[in-house]
Amino acid sequence: MKLDFTTLYVVVLLNSLMLSIIWGSIAGTYRNFLPARYWLASSLINTVGGSVLLHTSGDYAILAAIAGNALIIFGFLNIWMGLRIFFGLSSGIGIAVAVTTVCAALMVLLIDAPRARNMVYSGGQLVPMVLSILLLAGQKSLGVGGIITMAAMGIGALSRLIVIGSNIAVLAQAFTAGGFFSIAPVTLLLVICSGIVWNFGLATMAIDRLREEVAILAASDDLTSLANRRGLNERLSLAMRRARRSGQTFAVMLVDLDNLKQINDSLGHSAGDAAIIHTAELIRAVMSQQDYAARLGGDEFCVIIAKPHASAPGADAASLSRPAQMADALLERLATTPLRFAGTTHPISASIGIAAWRPRDHEHHADILAEADAALYASKTAGRNTVTMAIPAAIDTTGAPVLGSGA
Repeated sequence: MKLDFTTLYVVVLLNSLMLSIIWGSIAGTYRNFLPARYWLASSLINTVGGSVLLHTSGDYAILAAIAGNALIIFGFLNIWMGLRIFFGLSSGIGIAVAVTTVCAALMVLLIDAPRARNMVYSGGQLVPMVLSILLLAGQKSLGVGGIITMAAMGIGALSRLIVIGSNIAVLAQAFTAGGFFSIAPVTLLLVICSGIVWNFGLATMAIDRLREEVAILAASDDLTSLANRRGLNERLSLAMRRARRSGQTFAVMLVDLDNLKQINDSLGHSAGDAAIIHTAELIRAVMSQQDYAARLGGDEFCVIIAKPHASAPGADAASLSRPAQMADALLERLATTPLRFAGTTHPISASIGIAAWRPRDHEHHADILAEADAALYASKTAGRNTVTMAIPAAIDTTGAPVLGSGA
């Protein structure tokens, strides 16, 4: 079967229409997923470009070909721009417009030099492919979708290099024009096929990202953006598995506001919400990057503390362990930074209970939470605004850890 450019331009057009439907569906369903808009724009622009290339006859055939080629170059650049947005970068629209403008201007200047014009067009397509490959290669983790996209773009880039090299060979009289026209449709077919594959890769990347976002939302607290109880349980289970493998322990700190009911009763639930958000911000301020905070519900918070026995050199480990330091720092911040609501300030205090994970006593994450909760209850009973630690080394006759006051 003989391949001809007209047939392939029809394939480009139909393929772009199909991809427009797919990306239009994704962009319309997930309106906040901005990369899909760029990839939809790419498909739509390529659809228009393919339509223009199908009408390259008559007095304005060359100009129509230049316009169609410029549109397709810009369509390819939209793939790259979407990838930049996907990875949290600016769109790079200025570069895209500049590349398209330069290529269009060169094709106009070379209007009487079809081979040179063909090289400019192929080079214009090559630029976004190379930029996309470099962007993907620079990521720490790609996933299957990223690998598929990068590999497909590599094939597409190779086909464009073959076209550029073939044109140079023809100009150097090392290759015949007939030979060039025998391979040019094949290279175009390679670009079409690789384009289908890299869009599949992009779709896979989109699905993975959206699934991650849903998982994050399912494990997040709407009010504070901390983890919720589900997220905490998952992280506790992970922390326990890691601790068993490495021998590195961790601690759990439960924080419960002492006076949220009074704030709700006197100022309303919006003030109560503000108090919870304020407390969450103060908890973040005393955490390290290795720690993990969650809101369990109501006015209760939990922090998983990594490396709880780290302390200052020469200091007493029991009094200056990380959990005790964090708890004291949190109570101090609560005391010195009262809630500001409706133009007035309102003091907030909290009770804190701390427990350290021990493999013999904590088979399930509920076990260490129960121990920390008992310590929290002891703080409440002791008069509130204080810290109680479940001391692992001290066990009473019932087998339960002895609770010691830390503040």
